[in-house]
Amino acid sequence: MTAANYATLGFNGGVVPKATVTHTPNTCHLTITPIVNATTYTLCNNLLDQNYQILNISASSFAATTCATAPIITISDGVQSTTMTLTTAKNAWKSTVDTSTGINNVFASGNTMTVKYDMGALSACATPPTYLAISYVLQSVLNP
Repeated sequence: MTAANYATLGFNGGVVPKATVTHTPNTCHLTITPIVNATTYTLCNNLLDQNYQILNISASSFAATTCATAPIITISDGVQSTTMTLTTAKNAWKSTVDTSTGINNVFASGNTMTVKYDMGALSACATPPTYLAISYVLQSVLNP
């Protein structure tokens, strides 16, 4: 199937997805508590024989945050990264609404996906996220 065929089916991602018969995980989740700033956590053990594209990120907290500078969540495989800003005065975030970068980046097969919460050196949160839950949706893609 060509990229033009995928476009007629409603696909608008950055690269052509693999056939739906592959063993692509759809979503990975992680709950961080207590949150340790600038600590990297393993997010999921992805299947290592495919490249992946992150379609979106979601995060939630039991409490609405109050931060001088909004914390940032970074999902990375050590080469590519995707970020989302946790806007203050909220307890739920989505990359389709909140500031994010790197959505649709292609993460190479064989790399471990990690997530890091970073509130930055100049930031302080009067009310940081509590029981921060992070998830993202993936699809497998052909080598770019």
